[in-house]
Amino acid sequence: MKKSVYIVFCLLFALPLMAQTDQLRVKRMIVSESPWVDIRSQSTSDISAGSVSAAAALTAACAVGNPVLIPSGSYLIDSSMTCAAPIVYQGGMFTSANSSTLTLTGPQSGGESQRFSGSLIIAGLKDATPDMFATNTTPGTTDMASAIQKAINAVGSNNGTVSLTGRYAFGTGLLMPNKMTLRGTGNMSEQSSVNAGSTLIKKAALNGIGIYVTGAGARLDGFLLDGESGNGGDGIQMAANGASLTNITVNRQGGNGIRIGADTSINSNSFRLDNIKLNRNGSNGLYIHSNTGASPDANAGTITQVTSNLNTGDGVKVGNAWLNTLIGVTVQANTGYGIELTSDSQNTRVVGGDQEEVNVAGNIQNAGVGNIFFGVSNTGFVDAGTNTTVVSRTTNYVNRIGLGTVPSGNAVLNAGVAFSGIEEIARYKSDGNSSPNRGFSFLYDLPVSGGSATGVKFVMARGASGETSYYAIHVKQNGVALAETFRLDASVTAGDTRMMIYDVDTGAMQRVSVGANDSGGTGFRMLRIPNTP
Repeated sequence: MKKSVYIVFCLLFALPLMAQTDQLRVKRMIVSESPWVDIRSQSTSDISAGSVSAAAALTAACAVGNPVLIPSGSYLIDSSMTCAAPIVYQGGMFTSANSSTLTLTGPQSGGESQRFSGSLIIAGLKDATPDMFATNTTPGTTDMASAIQKAINAVGSNNGTVSLTGRYAFGTGLLMPNKMTLRGTGNMSEQSSVNAGSTLIKKAALNGIGIYVTGAGARLDGFLLDGESGNGGDGIQMAANGASLTNITVNRQGGNGIRIGADTSINSNSFRLDNIKLNRNGSNGLYIHSNTGASPDANAGTITQVTSNLNTGDGVKVGNAWLNTLIGVTVQANTGYGIELTSDSQNTRVVGGDQEEVNVAGNIQNAGVGNIFFGVSNTGFVDAGTNTTVVSRTTNYVNRIGLGTVPSGNAVLNAGVAFSGIEEIARYKSDGNSSPNRGFSFLYDLPVSGGSATGVKFVMARGASGETSYYAIHVKQNGVALAETFRLDASVTAGDTRMMIYDVDTGAMQRVSVGANDSGGTGFRMLRIPNTP
């Protein structure tokens, strides 16, 4: 009897141990036979409720080398760690309450449900979406600012990409401090956020910059940035070298749609904008301006195919910025100018586009220095700048052009038909050079092999007598300074010709006059010059 009781007792005691052994054997089989390692297999505790630390289990699972499976549940990471293994999400997420950093450098895959929660900081990702960090309960209404920023931070140190797969509202400004890409997947050309596939919506309470780009080489591509009524501040501000915007629409921002540069000295050079649409913004559609009152820092940018309509300010405004190129810019029905280049702008090139579209203040206003317009609209074009070049449908001119020195007046190069039956190839007209002894010239200088340069200089000038003008030819030989050789003027003195030539004997220009009748033979008069100057 005692022996039977002993056997029963042993069985009752051994069965639980055998069950635990079987469970461990199953877990080992999962590790050895499955294509992944279930994080739960690395702990004897229930780590899926978010109350027991899963950090050690994740460390052990990542060390195996196989993909790590994160099944349904919440897994607490209460210390900073790194995992290089692939992660496969099956409804589970990582969480933390103490701002630990989880660096994930391996591939991430699984469903589109939320993967991270709480105060956990994620780093090392190559790709992320806002939906990994929060549930977008009501797309376009739920404030997803924190989730978007966490996604940006997660890929920022890895030059990664944040994909916008739907409509996201945000009530706090977003910062892009690193070289990374913020990319949409829908039709950026839609002006209505309801129809656009990828949309960021700036909430009414946000009175500041929507997206502030400070990371050199950062990229924004393929989405619509819209704004709720009442929002304030610029939509996108780029204050970084080499940043780019492509296939972006910006609507209804309280300030400028897009601002390039900062009011302080922050390099924002070599930027690129391509296929941009700006509509109904509270200030300018596009504003390029930097470092107010000092050397500009928003230079050498390229802007192509920008359409800027119905903005309260200018369609495109260029302030303290140099050497920027605008190609194919279309501006329509803006309350300010279509394109405005302020007195701080220098060497801006505006090529093509359509500016004749009922911009209230005027289509083009130029007050800058050395700005160039090629193939632009003429109607509503006001040029108050200096050293301006314009080549367009009806007006072609170059202001203050000179060789060697800058003339003091303005000159205009016009193309057209001047005389009946004679087609004029080009005309150079001096508009502001009214003082005596002024003019302009063309120099052809020809180097000579083994010797000094020779050349010819053609001069048109006004003499000291005021309205008297003349044309002259100067020559240079063997490096000798230019000397006037031949001149044509408008003399009306009896006995004179309108020609002067250089007399080698006297070393001076001499008037060619006409002798008496038959002084050169019957029916001819002799041309002569005086014996002395």
